[in-house]
Amino acid sequence: MRVKGVYTVEAVFVMSICIWILVGICYGGMYVHDRMILASVTNGETAAWLSRTDSAETKKWCEDLKKVLDKKMFLIRIRGVKANSVLSGKKVQIRYVLPVSWSFLKKILTQGKAELAYETFREDIVPAKYMWDREIVDHYSGHTGQSY
Repeated sequence: MRVKGVYTVEAVFVMSICIWILVGICYGGMYVHDRMILASVTNGETAAWLSRTDSAETKKWCEDLKKVLDKKMFLIRIRGVKANSVLSGKKVQIRYVLPVSWSFLKKILTQGKAELAYETFREDIVPAKYMWDREIVDHYSGHTGQSY
Protein backbone atom coordinates (compact mmCIF):
# COMPACT_ATOMS: atom_id res chain seq x y z
CA MET A 1 0.00 0.00 0.00
CA ARG A 2 1.34 3.37 -0.98
CA VAL A 3 0.94 6.36 1.41
CA LYS A 4 0.90 9.93 0.05
CA GLY A 5 1.23 13.22 1.90
CA VAL A 6 4.19 12.31 4.14
CA TYR A 7 6.34 15.10 2.78
CA THR A 8 3.59 17.63 3.39
CA VAL A 9 3.44 16.83 7.11
CA GLU A 10 7.23 17.00 7.45
CA ALA A 11 7.34 20.28 5.50
CA VAL A 12 4.88 21.85 7.95
CA PHE A 13 7.24 21.15 10.88
CA VAL A 14 10.35 22.27 9.00
CA MET A 15 8.73 25.46 7.67
CA SER A 16 7.30 26.42 11.06
CA ILE A 17 10.78 26.13 12.61
CA CYS A 18 12.27 28.13 9.72
CA ILE A 19 9.66 30.86 10.13
CA TRP A 20 10.44 31.20 13.86
CA ILE A 21 14.15 31.41 13.08
CA LEU A 22 13.54 34.11 10.44
CA VAL A 23 11.35 36.08 12.85
CA GLY A 24 14.13 35.92 15.46
CA ILE A 25 16.71 37.12 12.93
CA CYS A 26 14.44 40.01 11.85
CA TYR A 27 13.87 41.07 15.47
CA GLY A 28 17.62 40.89 16.11
CA GLY A 29 18.32 43.05 13.05
CA MET A 30 15.74 45.64 14.06
CA TYR A 31 17.18 45.72 17.59
CA VAL A 32 20.70 46.32 16.27
CA HIS A 33 19.31 49.06 14.00
CA ASP A 34 17.60 50.74 16.95
CA ARG A 35 20.70 50.59 19.12
CA MET A 36 22.82 52.19 16.38
CA ILE A 37 20.23 54.94 15.78
CA LEU A 38 20.01 55.49 19.54
CA ALA A 39 23.77 55.97 19.85
CA SER A 40 24.16 58.04 16.68
CA VAL A 41 21.28 60.45 17.23
CA THR A 42 21.99 60.87 20.94
CA ASN A 43 25.69 61.57 20.43
CA GLY A 44 25.00 64.02 17.60
CA GLU A 45 22.31 65.90 19.52
CA THR A 46 24.45 65.97 22.66
CA ALA A 47 27.33 67.49 20.73
CA ALA A 48 24.98 70.20 19.46
CA TRP A 49 23.67 70.76 23.00
CA LEU A 50 27.11 71.48 24.48
CA SER A 51 26.73 75.23 24.14
CA ARG A 52 23.36 75.34 25.91
CA THR A 53 23.21 75.84 29.67
CA ASP A 54 19.66 77.00 30.45
CA SER A 55 17.67 74.44 32.47
CA ALA A 56 14.40 75.32 30.71
CA GLU A 57 16.11 74.66 27.38
CA THR A 58 17.42 71.36 28.73
CA LYS A 59 13.91 70.07 29.48
CA LYS A 60 12.69 71.06 26.03
CA TRP A 61 15.78 69.52 24.46
CA CYS A 62 15.11 66.23 26.29
CA GLU A 63 11.50 66.19 25.07
CA ASP A 64 12.58 66.96 21.50
CA LEU A 65 15.23 64.22 21.61
CA LYS A 66 12.62 61.71 22.83
CA LYS A 67 10.31 62.64 19.94
CA VAL A 68 13.10 62.33 17.38
CA LEU A 69 14.17 58.94 18.73
CA ASP A 70 10.59 57.63 18.87
CA LYS A 71 10.11 58.45 15.18
CA LYS A 72 13.25 56.53 14.12
CA MET A 73 12.90 53.36 16.22
CA PHE A 74 11.39 50.06 15.13
CA LEU A 75 11.33 48.12 18.41
CA ILE A 76 12.74 50.20 21.25
CA ARG A 77 10.31 52.36 23.24
CA ILE A 78 11.88 55.32 25.02
CA ARG A 79 10.75 55.68 28.63
CA GLY A 80 12.65 58.84 29.51
CA VAL A 81 15.52 61.14 28.62
CA LYS A 82 17.51 62.76 31.40
CA ALA A 83 20.27 65.27 30.77
CA ASN A 84 22.46 67.13 33.20
CA SER A 85 25.59 69.21 33.20
CA VAL A 86 28.51 67.85 35.15
CA LEU A 87 31.80 69.52 35.98
CA SER A 88 33.58 68.92 32.68
CA GLY A 89 30.75 68.28 30.24
CA LYS A 90 27.23 67.05 29.71
CA LYS A 91 25.74 63.63 30.48
CA VAL A 92 22.65 62.17 28.82
CA GLN A 93 20.85 59.04 30.02
CA ILE A 94 18.10 57.38 28.00
CA ARG A 95 15.95 54.68 29.59
CA TYR A 96 14.14 52.32 27.23
CA VAL A 97 12.23 49.05 27.07
CA LEU A 98 11.99 46.38 24.43
CA PRO A 99 8.34 45.34 23.92
CA VAL A 100 8.91 41.88 22.46
CA SER A 101 6.35 39.25 23.42
CA TRP A 102 8.57 36.23 22.72
CA SER A 103 10.18 35.78 26.15
CA PHE A 104 13.16 33.72 24.95
CA LEU A 105 14.14 36.36 22.39
CA LYS A 106 13.53 39.19 24.85
CA LYS A 107 15.78 37.49 27.40
CA ILE A 108 18.55 37.18 24.80
CA LEU A 109 18.32 40.80 23.61
CA THR A 110 17.94 42.46 27.03
CA GLN A 111 20.06 40.09 29.16
CA GLY A 112 17.01 39.51 31.38
CA LYS A 113 16.56 43.18 32.39
CA ALA A 114 13.15 44.81 32.40
CA GLU A 115 14.44 48.28 31.53
CA LEU A 116 17.70 49.21 29.83
CA ALA A 117 19.65 52.45 29.77
CA TYR A 118 21.99 54.13 27.31
CA GLU A 119 24.36 56.79 28.63
CA THR A 120 26.64 59.15 26.83
CA PHE A 121 29.03 61.77 28.14
CA ARG A 122 30.50 64.66 26.19
CA GLU A 123 33.38 66.70 27.51
CA ASP A 124 33.07 70.44 27.17
CA ILE A 125 36.72 71.04 26.28
CA VAL A 126 37.83 73.21 23.41
CA PRO A 127 41.64 72.99 23.16
CA ALA A 128 42.05 76.00 20.88
CA LYS A 129 40.06 78.19 23.26
CA TYR A 130 42.31 77.22 26.17
CA MET A 131 45.40 77.85 24.08
CA TRP A 132 44.20 81.37 23.25
CA ASP A 133 43.29 81.99 26.89
CA ARG A 134 46.78 80.95 27.91
CA GLU A 135 48.34 83.30 25.38
CA ILE A 136 46.25 86.22 26.69
CA VAL A 137 47.15 85.46 30.31
CA ASP A 138 50.82 85.13 29.37
CA HIS A 139 50.72 88.44 27.50
CA TYR A 140 49.18 90.41 30.38
CA SER A 141 51.25 88.72 33.08
CA GLY A 142 54.53 89.45 31.30
CA HIS A 143 55.35 85.75 31.00
CA THR A 144 56.98 84.73 27.72
CA GLY A 145 55.18 81.40 27.62
CA GLN A 146 58.33 79.57 26.56
CA SER A 147 58.87 77.35 29.62
CA TYR A 148 56.03 75.31 31.03
